[in-house]
Amino acid sequence: MPQAGVIGDLYIDTTAWTLYTKRSNDAGGDVDPWGHYLFAVPATYQPQLKWFGTFAPTNDIGINGDYYMLWGGFGNYGVGQPSIYGPKAAGVWPGAPAGVAVTLNPIYTGEDVHAV
Repeated sequence: MPQAGVIGDLYIDTTAWTLYTKRSNDAGGDVDPWGHYLFAVPATYQPQLKWFGTFAPTNDIGINGDYYMLWGGFGNYGVGQPSIYGPKAAGVWPGAPAGVAVTLNPIYTGEDVHAV
């Protein structure tokens, strides 16, 4: 897991296809700054999910076949039903994202008590 980054950054483990967000800058003691994974990326999107943002993608981002996750951002960790644009086709992203069903990490709850 990378130790770089700032709170709110995303990281996808492309071996297990699990998504993390940086939650803390404190790497000491029992604190893992990246926490537990939030959810597994559905297989449909794994090979081409390359882009993330808090706003809809512009057509200068990505190539045909790519997917783009609309990320809720730090605070709610984007948890809920993620929205994904794609696939990009003929140089254009779809006008609206699709809601994607994911299975959250079973140990993740809204009552996670790690201080951030």
